[in-house]
Amino acid sequence: MTTDNRWFVSGSEGFYQVDPEGLTPPQQIPVAFDAHSAPSVNNRAFFFGITQYQHFVYSTCTPDVKNTASPRYIMLMDLQQSPAAMVAIHQITDPSIFDGLASDAAGHLYLTNMGTLRPMRPGRIVKINMISPTTVGSLSRWLETDDRPNGLKIDGDMLYFTQEPRYLLGRSTVNIVSRHSDGTAGAPETIYTTG
Repeated sequence: MTTDNRWFVSGSEGFYQVDPEGLTPPQQIPVAFDAHSAPSVNNRAFFFGITQYQHFVYSTCTPDVKNTASPRYIMLMDLQQSPAAMVAIHQITDPSIFDGLASDAAGHLYLTNMGTLRPMRPGRIVKINMISPTTVGSLSRWLETDDRPNGLKIDGDMLYFTQEPRYLLGRSTVNIVSRHSDGTAGAPETIYTTG
């Protein structure tokens, strides 16, 4: 839910605004994979993670989640624009699966990278340094993880993340890591382990 009480969901077919009361059908948000093309509901993509900073909603997507060669994008929607549209502001060159997304008080984004199974690459949390709310500056490996990080939540100087076992065998965890004033990550700590 956004700060202006609008509800958005992401999924395997697109990005939608939904009525929490269920009185009106979900509205699919048009998508553009570059700033020079018109947004369209015919542009299908798998969306992962949603976060908000100021009046901007961010998500990540790929047209084909099963194809590691399929481009991955950081998407942006300006809540003050009408009609609403998700537009790519950056193409990610890493072929990994991205999922959780969160924003800090300065507008920088954090993204979980679940790594890959073939070839085996560990997961990590990537920091996306934003030059402005609409312009990506750089991406950096903020925190290497043992397994496959998934959901993210930032609360003050703390970042919480869930993590699945690398081969999906074993127990999932909820972890916490401090965000130091110099922008680096502290040592992650497990605060909950499933069953």
